Amino acid sequence: MGTRSDVSLLGLVTIINAPQLAMSLIFVFYNNLTVRLAVVWEYSQYGTKREGLRVSLPTGYQRRAYPLGIPLKYAFPVMAAMMLLHWLISRGSYLVNIKVYDISGQEMPHRMNTFRSSSSLALLLAFTLASVMWILLMLPLWKQLGRGVPIIGFNSAAISAACHRAEEDVDAEFKPVMYGIISTYPVDEQGTLHAGFSSKPVEPLKSGNRYR
Repeated sequence: MGTRSDVSLLGLVTIINAPQLAMSLIFVFYNNLTVRLAVVWEYSQYGTKREGLRVSLPTGYQRRAYPLGIPLKYAFPVMAAMMLLHWLISRGSYLVNIKVYDISGQEMPHRMNTFRSSSSLALLLAFTLASVMWILLMLPLWKQLGRGVPIIGFNSAAISAACHRAEEDVDAEFKPVMYGIISTYPVDEQGTLHAGFSSKPVEPLKSGNRYR
């Protein structure tokens, strides 16, 4: 399906490639949301099982951070789907340049025509794939997080408080840790307990108590 236009060649190229730019920006948002969901999920698991921390250069029981921010079993399909989506969009809207030659083989510039054309099938497949990707991204929202760890998202102050270990918990960052009440941590006058990561035995959080 073609559409004639008096727009300049640069204008046509800009219009045709605008969806690619929009899709690249959407991918940044999509990937950021995927990474955040993965981080919140893994952070919540420390309340039910003891694991090593994820760092760039692991030592001891530490675990290596994911190169792309999420497990590779999820990262590769997402990247493959985005590549396919870009390809479908490029097939769905493209530039057509028609040149006309006379019987002697000479080009006739005044009859040359440049216009934008599109493929309904490619655009339909691109829309279907994009819809499926968003639906799959929403599925983890209904998955229950691990119990025993408050949902703090990417709040740096809350993360910093959780990482304040007890003085006797030496080299805790190199050992398997778990989130819970650190009983050896001093309690203030209001009876506020300290909850955080520890390589020592911890107690599960209880409703009604104050924590810091």
